[in-house]
Amino acid sequence: MTRHRLLRQLALALAMLFVFSACSGAADTVTPFAGESNSTTSPSPDTTSPGTADSTSLPSSTSSTTTIVPPSSPDPDGFDDHTVPLIASRDEFFALAKDDPSGRSVLKFNLPALLDGGEVNWMDSNFFRFHDEWYWFRLLNGREVPSISQTPVDGLSFSTIDEIYEWASDREELPLNLSFFDERLADNNFYRESIGTPRRNYISGSVVHVPARVDAGQFWLVELQFSDDATAQEIELLFDELTAKLPEDIAQNLRWVTRSDEQRQTADNMEAGSLAYADRVISYDQVVPPGTVDIYNPGVAAGRLYVVGVNGQTLDGATDQDIVVIESVPDELPPAAALITSDPQTPLAHVNLLARNRGIPNVSQAGVTSDPAIAQAARVRARVAMVAQDGQLELVVISQTEYQSWLDLQDSPERVSVPPVDVDAVPLAVSLNDLANTAVAESDISAWRPIIGGKSAGFLSLIQAGTTTPLEPQAITVAPYFAHLEQVGEELAAMLDDRSFSGSRETRFLYLEGPEDYAERFTSERDVERATSIIDEIDPNGPLARILDAGGFKKLFREQSVDPETLSEIEALIERAYGDYTETQGIRFRSSSSVEDIEGFNGAGLYDSNTGFIDPFAQPEQDDQKKSIEFTIKKTWASYWSFEAFEERRLANIDHESGGMGVLVHARFDDPLEINNGVATFAISPDVPGGVVEINVQTGAESVANPEGSTLPEVIAVQADGDETWTIERVQRSTETAEQILSTEAVTELVEEMRTVTELWANRIDTETLTLDFEFKTMAEGWPAYTDGRDAEPGRLVIKQARTLAAETTVSGAAASFVVDLVARGDSLT
Repeated sequence: MTRHRLLRQLALALAMLFVFSACSGAADTVTPFAGESNSTTSPSPDTTSPGTADSTSLPSSTSSTTTIVPPSSPDPDGFDDHTVPLIASRDEFFALAKDDPSGRSVLKFNLPALLDGGEVNWMDSNFFRFHDEWYWFRLLNGREVPSISQTPVDGLSFSTIDEIYEWASDREELPLNLSFFDERLADNNFYRESIGTPRRNYISGSVVHVPARVDAGQFWLVELQFSDDATAQEIELLFDELTAKLPEDIAQNLRWVTRSDEQRQTADNMEAGSLAYADRVISYDQVVPPGTVDIYNPGVAAGRLYVVGVNGQTLDGATDQDIVVIESVPDELPPAAALITSDPQTPLAHVNLLARNRGIPNVSQAGVTSDPAIAQAARVRARVAMVAQDGQLELVVISQTEYQSWLDLQDSPERVSVPPVDVDAVPLAVSLNDLANTAVAESDISAWRPIIGGKSAGFLSLIQAGTTTPLEPQAITVAPYFAHLEQVGEELAAMLDDRSFSGSRETRFLYLEGPEDYAERFTSERDVERATSIIDEIDPNGPLARILDAGGFKKLFREQSVDPETLSEIEALIERAYGDYTETQGIRFRSSSSVEDIEGFNGAGLYDSNTGFIDPFAQPEQDDQKKSIEFTIKKTWASYWSFEAFEERRLANIDHESGGMGVLVHARFDDPLEINNGVATFAISPDVPGGVVEINVQTGAESVANPEGSTLPEVIAVQADGDETWTIERVQRSTETAEQILSTEAVTELVEEMRTVTELWANRIDTETLTLDFEFKTMAEGWPAYTDGRDAEPGRLVIKQARTLAAETTVSGAAASFVVDLVARGDSLT
């Protein structure tokens, strides 16, 4: 890539600025209502009360239990785009709608040709997660989209959105205007058409049913995207079309709920002018009682209040001195002093594990982003003190002097380095079953952890405790990683020594992830100027230019070839271990960094794991044919140098070069055979020696550790009642199914296996206080798939990971006491 090409790519960011802001600001999820975020049952039949938004009763069947599925409207050639033009009954509404964690039912819609009398497309909201998915689902299947002059893509065929994600994930270039934004596949062109042009072609939104509560009846609401500045005329046209295509008992009670200051202004103009549907406007404070707080990691903090969306603030602009407030749960934890979300979180998701690792408070409070006191404080970037404990969240404005006193009381983290490894003296790989027979004492495992990495080291305890793990697990040591890194040693040294790299988060992203990814993520004029200046000033023939020409250090690292002798030895190892698998059985190469699961830093979710094949050319899918063992290992190694991983290590003051990447190898967990998957913790202490357990489990292959959107798992709490009995409390149902995911027998089996591992681990390190974090899957019969001649493996619970987890942050110490005192003396914003 030449210098001129790099500059052109960065210049594109200016053109994308408005559209990207609209896309990232358009919340395609809805905010759970206060007091209902821990709903454990399907919505019950609605009750009524005088003066509520709807005086009719809802049948007992809801979207989670109904068996009525309205027909979709296929094209003349039979293509089904999973939309319908009309909702004829409540049953049809609930069949197409998706429940959110608060018990609300959400049905998305797109309305093409709004100003020309277009007809609404009601989206199957269990099929589509975001509005633009319908747009590019049609185009990628060779179908035109109404009212948009975008040429469809020929020669492709997909039946699900997940298939498109799988297809797109390994492609360097994508058709249309598709790009990944923080792992979400999106098309900017759709948002240009829906909210980015003066004469829009589309309007997108959702119809939301809010079930009745004790203090209020049910509501039927229209929600537009947060950044949609709809006019009064557009609202009138929208209501005309929606009410004509909904059952009468829904249509007559439909209300537009405003979500932003701009929408509120439009509503005020409608009321002042007595315009059509002015009496159909409602605000969330008329629907939602005061916000409910859920604390995932208690603690104290102080910093500037940073509300994403206020004054144009984006998540990427946050620093580690900000208390970040955001509507939805971010895909990765930003640099922050604390995190507050409006949407509820999954307690054992990686975002919260990283918050615990950093020791920062992490909470949710329904409706916090629309709180006027919070918004006003954020506009002036007020400094606040925060206390989150005992189910309460308090924020108090403080002075610069008080904030400086907080900083002065902080203890700077000590530099952390991984013990050095003599790579010439360690094996290339080792069987973990064999190693588990010899590495029994804590000193043995501590010696092996820098060699095989934290994930592989955790496997040793699983094996020794007799739990069911993936078969024949192998550990590739850090030795070949360090040998591979030597090929780019000059470039690495130049990057780490560069002053702009050490001084700027944006510059680190540019060098680590490359100019193209930078242009997509950092889109302001200032961001473009920064990157342009860097490219202009570096030696065009020097190591920094080579990094940028390759598309970032991570890609430069992946471009290098693995030493042929080393590669041959690794391939022979994989063949010996898994040669009796079918040729289409994928092999999982899981990141096992030596900077992972170490004291004070667990590194949850920072590194990538990838699937490869012994014979990639035998794979039926074209994209799989490039996934050789070499390709896959290099991709896993390179994730050590991702921006997110680098920033997390930097915040923990870890010596980056001291760590390396090992690889844990076993059969891939095939999605069609995955019955459920989950994350669980098992904690023991002198107060509860029998153990306290929390289980987060989701049906199928839907991730718990990295959930998407508002998807929430089944949550189960378990506590020992003695040596043999357990109390099982089902705290929350899954948003994806009305059925129990784990039966009582399955919960008991899982808990017993975790207890065995935890007791072994605690005895080995001689402690009475320990929390272990587990990941597990329940697999159907036939995993992994063997060639003819071997009996199929039975269905079974498989524990795939165990790691130590730091205890929740406690409100203690001089700095914490100082903040608690500040909050006690002030007036809380919340």
